[in-house]
Amino acid sequence: MRNAGSAIVLLWAYDYLYLRVDGKYKRVIQPRDTMFVDIVVRGNCWPYRDILKDTYNLYWNKKRKCYTGRVDIRGRKVKNLEKFCSTFNLKLWVAGQIVTLEAEVEEEDDFIAVGEYDASQLGKIGNRSLGLIKTSKHNKVIVKQEDKPLWDVSEYFAGTRFPTPRLEQQQVVPLITQALEDGYQNIIIECPVGSGKSAMAMVVPKIFDASAYIVTPLKGLQKQYLTEMPFMRSVMGKGNYDCELDVEPNCRSEPEAEKAVEARKMKLPMATAGCSADLAPCSNIGFKCDFRLPSKNKSIDWGTERNKLCDYYGALHEAHHNRYFVGNTHYLMGMNQSDAYLKQRDLLIIDEAHTLPHNMADFYSFDLSIKKMERLLGIPTFNDIMEAIDEKAINMQNQRNMMLTPWNPATSPNTWGMPRIGSITPETEEKRHKMGASIWIAYLGNMVKHINQEIEKKNYDDKTIRYANNSSKHLETLIEQLRHNPKNIIWQYDNEDDPVYLNFKPLDISHHSKDLLLGLGSRRIFMSGTIADADIFMEELGLDPKTTTYIKVDYSSFPLQNRPIYTTLKGGNLNRSKRNEEQYMKTAEQIVAIAKQFPDQKGLILPYTDEIEKNLVAAIEHIDRGVADRLVQHGKGARERDSVFENFDKSDGNQILLSTYANQGYDGGSVGFCVIPKVPFPSLGDVRIVKKMRANPNWYKLQTGVMLTQMFGRIVRSPKDTGKIYILDPAFDFHLNQGFEGSTPLKQFIPTYMTEAMDSNTAAGANQMKLY
Repeated sequence: MRNAGSAIVLLWAYDYLYLRVDGKYKRVIQPRDTMFVDIVVRGNCWPYRDILKDTYNLYWNKKRKCYTGRVDIRGRKVKNLEKFCSTFNLKLWVAGQIVTLEAEVEEEDDFIAVGEYDASQLGKIGNRSLGLIKTSKHNKVIVKQEDKPLWDVSEYFAGTRFPTPRLEQQQVVPLITQALEDGYQNIIIECPVGSGKSAMAMVVPKIFDASAYIVTPLKGLQKQYLTEMPFMRSVMGKGNYDCELDVEPNCRSEPEAEKAVEARKMKLPMATAGCSADLAPCSNIGFKCDFRLPSKNKSIDWGTERNKLCDYYGALHEAHHNRYFVGNTHYLMGMNQSDAYLKQRDLLIIDEAHTLPHNMADFYSFDLSIKKMERLLGIPTFNDIMEAIDEKAINMQNQRNMMLTPWNPATSPNTWGMPRIGSITPETEEKRHKMGASIWIAYLGNMVKHINQEIEKKNYDDKTIRYANNSSKHLETLIEQLRHNPKNIIWQYDNEDDPVYLNFKPLDISHHSKDLLLGLGSRRIFMSGTIADADIFMEELGLDPKTTTYIKVDYSSFPLQNRPIYTTLKGGNLNRSKRNEEQYMKTAEQIVAIAKQFPDQKGLILPYTDEIEKNLVAAIEHIDRGVADRLVQHGKGARERDSVFENFDKSDGNQILLSTYANQGYDGGSVGFCVIPKVPFPSLGDVRIVKKMRANPNWYKLQTGVMLTQMFGRIVRSPKDTGKIYILDPAFDFHLNQGFEGSTPLKQFIPTYMTEAMDSNTAAGANQMKLY
């Protein structure tokens, strides 16, 4: 019979396997054991252990920490197992080769339409003077609700979209003004949800008639600034803008580009589909296009007329000449490294500043996977091999095996398999760390060279070329870091024996912060609702305490009764070492009970990890189909996620959104209840987290407290909103009030107004059990 499960034409006859070659069948494999191949399955296998055992005859291998076995390649079993592993995010190896891989989520360009410039709601411009920056002493100001403002700021809010300043704004804006006049370079502002931080970011530059960058990590918040204050300008990444020239993507010919410039000036019709600005000649080969900003005496000539520029450089021109330049964190960091278009301004105002250390570390991070190598290096994929026929499939399999042989400069210098030098651990010696870094420099350098050659030869399709360009730039940045400060870069495999995925990241970014972003402002204002510990924040960013003042609003103007936090309902223990089907079922039972108390209201569940989300959904589906039908989820793509959020926000029904992304930055003012299944401790499987925790145990608690406070702030977004929050982690009270011996209680890193919301409802424990 023929093997229907493979595109390779096989024939089983009399217990022998025959392969068709040149129209003839040749016996290639003898019977019995050789009909079976070794299978390895890794990942979160626990919920599927019975299926793996009963359906596929796979058993847990304690030593290798995976499910293993041998499966007959005849029939559909291997293909069915591949689909099963793909569906449930498990990793599958067949005969030593990885088959299923986690899909890579590419950063999607999401253009934010900038409306017409409108200064009608700009309001009054002041004339106060910024003080000379000087070394003083660290200053800390705690703002209470009863504190009177230093002076009346109403005149600067009048005539704007926010004509009546809130109490927090009346108190904080004069304190910021005073700190700037006193010569402080860094001002850290911690104030709760609903304080109106974006309005403060607008008012402070006006008071001093100063220029400012306003930086946000969230494109949604960037859009909010531009929509609410149309006198601000912004620039997105080049991929969001079309090139003016009639050229194909990745055009690398200067004569061809010059010809296209002349054709554009003559307004000739387009002969090609054109390309985006990031794939244009100015980006690829540094072509001095007539439609970009020109240089004059080694500096940018900003006097060029706007209408003579392409869309990208025109947007940059507008933002440069505007008092307010609103930008995304990653875009501004990248642009600040690559060219001289960003000049220092009077003020750098960073919104959601608690994310800045992470975003800076992320800028120097890089993920390498077999899937990425397949795409960039031309390695045949498993599907390519399965779809091939006859001898071609065998050749492709051999090619894949050869290309994925672990790279070794002595024995296999022309392969692309990840070098087997082991992950960095907290115990790794400095000598071994440096030796490993030198190996990565050589290996990744070869990869960059190959990618750039493929770009030059135009061997990538239109979609992959952008991916290749970005990957090459990120790799070059990583190599530079490995070369100049190898001890600061750590790497970690997903599996030491059969790595599929590898992550590089910096341990410390304090010495990079000025060059990355902070140097764009002579004075910096950091705004967030969750700083939690100013000393740790300053240490992470390399801020000098003697030039820094910390202003903390220690109250919430939202009525306490509108934002109760319930802690006595207990779900299962979802710690990694304890979680199992029983614990998930306990948590799901509580979620179902809570959901039934809100039959006509929307809900939000913040599972924190993909694994917890997936298993909670399965448990809820098992317990109550009605509640399960209310659940709404989204994928990893930004556009799909934003679409799901938008539809959920607009709906008038009783849907319940599950999202690991909505932990922070999401505005769920229309949601009636929020469930937090587990305290969001950072994963101790991440060596960077372990090393930083060992260096400062409070850093670890701080990360947890910041994330938890962000979760608390998702559904009550204004004084009129009401919403109930439920924490189901059975260990929450222990961590909040006590913690392990020698550690600081978690409540030290959570704002007082949040713990008050817990205390007032803990006292009413009986009411909590009734889900009031």
